[in-house]
This record gives sequence, structure tokens and C-alpha cells, in this order.
Amino acid sequence: MYVKNIKSIISKIDRYTSCEDVNCTIGDSILAAIDECSSLDIESLTSYAQKLQKEYLSKNKECSDEMALTLALIDTFLDSYEGDDDLPQDVIDEIGRHGKVLDKVEFEANPFLQNVKFTDKTVGPYKFTHAEIGAYEPVIYKEAVTMSPSYSIPCIALFKDEAKSLAITVGDDETYMSIGPFEMNSMAHVIEHVRGKVLCLGLGMGYFAYMSALKDNVQKVTVVENDHDLIELFKQEILPQFKYTDEKGNSVDLKDKIEIVEADAYVYADALTDGMFDSVFANLWSDDTQSLDYIKLKGICKKFKKTHVDFHLEKSIGLAITVNVLMDMMFSLSKHAQEDDQITPNLEDEEKELYEFVQKLLKKVKVTEPEMVDKYLNYKNILKMI
Repeated sequence: MYVKNIKSIISKIDRYTSCEDVNCTIGDSILAAIDECSSLDIESLTSYAQKLQKEYLSKNKECSDEMALTLALIDTFLDSYEGDDDLPQDVIDEIGRHGKVLDKVEFEANPFLQNVKFTDKTVGPYKFTHAEIGAYEPVIYKEAVTMSPSYSIPCIALFKDEAKSLAITVGDDETYMSIGPFEMNSMAHVIEHVRGKVLCLGLGMGYFAYMSALKDNVQKVTVVENDHDLIELFKQEILPQFKYTDEKGNSVDLKDKIEIVEADAYVYADALTDGMFDSVFANLWSDDTQSLDYIKLKGICKKFKKTHVDFHLEKSIGLAITVNVLMDMMFSLSKHAQEDDQITPNLEDEEKELYEFVQKLLKKVKVTEPEMVDKYLNYKNILKMI
């Protein structure tokens, strides 16, 4: 990438850089705190939320009950973080506005949770277990929301009463996969529009397969998974429970609509011809650190014109890739501002591979106007190029 060394472009990149610093602050302080949060003084939290709400309303600033509770949680997180002063108030307010109080009854009424029950049992390296989301325990309930120019806002939610769910653990009871608000919300839009013959790359706990098979306009769901132990666990303990009760009170079996194929998902997808499936859902990664897997599969799926393809966590992955675009812009500026040899940023192996992919992707790009900085730091535009 070539970036013209002019003041307007440098100023624009500096703005994005400061935004990325804020994103890191949010991640270090809030997301890490959520993972480590074991107990909360609920009475103090709710009292503090009421106090915050009064302060906002006295200044004629909006502050719903949900926002007040979220702001109280954020303050609790930031108390233990040295860099909390770096978070702009408008970013904190935006996180608060996206906060939600979730309905326990609605969550537990999900068809999968209603019909699939676990008995504590170990199969191979996996252990079935019941999971609980504690009262007022903060959770991330959907993918990040972006603010202009590039803030990423974590979407925090809580239940006022303990909610019960399901999980599979490995090793020393480390959660391998679970069904929670984030999993449900991140797949909801895909499940809504799948139809006909559906292919799911990656089994997980079978949530996507079950929810898709529930639909009358879905003929069959084929799931590709290469983990033999996970497949056996699924066939023995989960698939037999793939039922639901119809409006007349009859129990309807869904397992005949499900086919499990033990294979490498990338090899399987590469061998497909366009139109063999109406819908494909790639569910092979759990977070945005697996961007290279997304890039590999997207390259394979470019041949599909008749088949609609959805990629799990595509927005989060796009944002992660865009961080590398920003890095390349900064590197290009520094490279042309000095006579020294080019120095590649100090990155770990996978990080380096992703950065080198971005460099290759944008090799012929010339950023000569400040508006072009916005264009190439928009994750949607980058995803279209891949």
C-alpha cells in the first residue's frame, strides 16, 4: 500500500489510531473484567445505578434503567484499570446505551434449551454439564457495535435472575462450548433466512442444526465435522433429543432431517459444486483471532453463485482484519518518511501471516486523499475485497 505523506491524511490516520487505542482500553478493562467477574454486590450495584440515573436525568441526558445498570457495571470494571481515564465519556455512554437486561423466561424458552437436556456425563475428552448465568453477571450478548470513526462498543447484558443453560467442558472443566445469549443472537439472522438444503460447516453443540431443522422450509441439514469424538457425543446424547412439540401437542422427531458427515470442512467445501446446497453456514471459529481460517474458507466459497453463504462472526473478523489495514497505513507512512530499510512490525506467527495477507491484498492501493483512509478502514469494504 502506498499512502501519500500529506497533513490531511496523517491527521485522519492519527484519529483512527487514537480510536484503536480506545478499543484496546475497552477490551483490556471491560472484556477481561467480565471473564474474571465471580461475584457482585447486587444491592450496591443497583443503588449505584439509581444514583447514576438521577445524575444523567438531572442534566437532561437520557438514561434508561438498562443504561444505568450497564454504566454501574462499567464503573465497577474500570475501578481496577489504570487506564480508565483514557476512555472518552461519549464512548462510555454509548456502551451504556447498548446495555440490555435480558428476559430469563424468554431465554430459557428457546426450543433448543427446552428440548435438549444434559445428564452429567463424560464422552472421550468432553463432559456434558449444566451452565448457569448468575444474577447480574455481565455477558456479551451480540457482536460489537461500531461508532464513527472506528470505536468498537462491546454489547453488555445481564439477567436479574439466574438463567440456566448448557455447556460442554474439556480438561479441568474449561468451557469448550456453550449456549448463551451471544451464541443465539450471532446465529439468529442466519437461521432466519436459511432454506431448502442447508450445509453447516462445524457441528458445535448442534444448536444451528436444530434451529434450522425446525423450519418447515428447510428440507435437510447436512453438518460437516472432523472431530470424531464430538460426532459420537452428538449422535449418542444430543441427536436423539432433536424433537419438538407441535401446536396439536404431538411430539415431532427432527433427527431424520439431520445428516452428519465426518470430514475436513475445507476439503468438503472445495469439492462442492454450486447449487448443491441452497444455504451454507460456516461455523468453524469461535472468535476473531481465527481470521486466517475465515479468509481461507471465503476463498473457497467464492465459486458459489447459486448458493448463499454466511460466515459466523464475519463482522468481528472484519474489524480484526481492518486493524491490520491501519497498521499497514502507518507502516507505509513511516517507510516513506525515512531512508532506513523497511522494518516489518514485530508480530507472532499467525499475526504476521494475517498482516502479510493484508499487505498483499492492498499492494496496489494508493491512498492519496483523506476520504480514502475512511474507505479502506471500513471493514465492509475490506471484506468485499477478500
